[in-house]
Amino acid sequence: MIQILVIQDLNLLIVRVDKEDQDVYKKLKVLFAPTGEFQEISINSGWTKEYL
Repeated sequence: MIQILVIQDLNLLIVRVDKEDQDVYKKLKVLFAPTGEFQEISINSGWTKEYL
């Protein structure tokens, strides 16, 4: 279930980047930050090495 939510979130972020929404970059910085949501998901999913 969490995978579906992550994919939906990523698709929304892609749309915002395509529309040149400048606020999306702040969100991306937080998501990709060390100990951010994406890193936590990678750790819990067992693909930390690939993520890093």
